[in-house]
Amino acid sequence: MRSWPAASVTALIAMVVATPGAAVAGQDAAGRHAKHPHLRGTVVSTSGNRIVGAPIYAGVRQSGVEQLADFFCFFFCGPAHTTAFSTRHGHFSVRVPHPNPAHDGYVVAATVPKGNVTVSTAIAVGKRARHGAAIGHIVTASGRPKLRKSGMRRHVRPPPLPVRFRPTDFAATARPASDAIGVAFSSFDATDGFDVRLLEDERFRITTSQTGSEHGRAASFGSTLTVKGDHVPGSRHDTCLVENHRGGLIRQHDCGLTDGVLDSEWSPKDDPACSRGPCKGHKQHHHRDVFIRLHRPVNAALVVVRGCLQDCKVAVKSRGSSFTTVAKQVFGSAGDFVFADLHGRRVATVRIQTPTGGFFDRLREVSVFGH
Repeated sequence: MRSWPAASVTALIAMVVATPGAAVAGQDAAGRHAKHPHLRGTVVSTSGNRIVGAPIYAGVRQSGVEQLADFFCFFFCGPAHTTAFSTRHGHFSVRVPHPNPAHDGYVVAATVPKGNVTVSTAIAVGKRARHGAAIGHIVTASGRPKLRKSGMRRHVRPPPLPVRFRPTDFAATARPASDAIGVAFSSFDATDGFDVRLLEDERFRITTSQTGSEHGRAASFGSTLTVKGDHVPGSRHDTCLVENHRGGLIRQHDCGLTDGVLDSEWSPKDDPACSRGPCKGHKQHHHRDVFIRLHRPVNAALVVVRGCLQDCKVAVKSRGSSFTTVAKQVFGSAGDFVFADLHGRRVATVRIQTPTGGFFDRLREVSVFGH
């Protein structure tokens, strides 16, 4: 029996949960085009009750380099997929996704709401299913995950699964609830716990995934819980400045890096001399500098920068002092979050330094939390 890492399925589950309406587009494939091969089955609960109206997702189960590439653009340029709903008696018929030139296998997932939690089961189907197949029951076995508090840390505990599903690996991710299309970079890994301040005052979806098996097939059992943060950084709505090619500062009106919108890139007013790549002169030729100037210096506990990509550096300083680097993102790092515990360091200004070449405007939010 072939399995796949729990972490690689949480993005799929999060995307299906975030966009249940997407299933409408593929619903007509559930029976009106019989000439195309279909994957057929039934959605049931652990007690055997058949579930009507469950969104069904079928996708090509890519591997290797293809899978790595699709991590960055899962929804728009990821593997081919089709969708449908389970009908009366819990039955579904979803068109086999294509193209599939490498003759990879498939994954079929069903998603069901349970109170304020959404649970999903994804099962692996072999490559022979490209001709159509009856895959039997998909059992929505997962339940509500739990969050355990320990100071500012939150630890995700997966819901218990019946022993017959042989649960093994566990993974958890968190992404803004407003991230409706499942952009990979908007999420962060919550498997080993997370700092609750990362949620700020936004609503987040915590998605868990446990690998196991169902009727001899590799399976992943997921659940998604929506939570709301209650921590507002001291830097909210503070001033942003961009350094121009002469070393001067361009003040940004309505700064998009301190507005509390965590999953959208900002649109800075930039120096026209820097609009086509490296700036003229030597001040901003090899890197770009963005500054967050706090309206009131704070004894900082934590600084968080979202959208901090290749070779991004974060530095802080108090009034009358020089900048000290406190965090950096090196090339090849997974994700784009950079954060640093500052242990009460006095902070008046934060500097984010990015390479030239398109990384400057990928920043999303800069947050400084007081001690």
